[in-house]
Amino acid sequence: MNLEDALSGVQRADPAELKPLKLHLPLGHVLTLHKMRIVASRSVSEIVAEALETYFDELRKERLEAPLQH
Repeated sequence: MNLEDALSGVQRADPAELKPLKLHLPLGHVLTLHKMRIVASRSVSEIVAEALETYFDELRKERLEAPLQH
């Protein structure tokens, strides 16, 4: 928390904190996640978190590389 937030009483969320998320996926994605869970011996949450991090990293790179449109 920075000084300005502390003085104003603002509490920002901790980006490392885990929050539950319920979503609906196509059956094929669910089956793939379960296969990956078994093969990699990792939880579905870990697999999805890693996939989302990769997706958002690629999205950031695309936006940085895209020419500015006026």
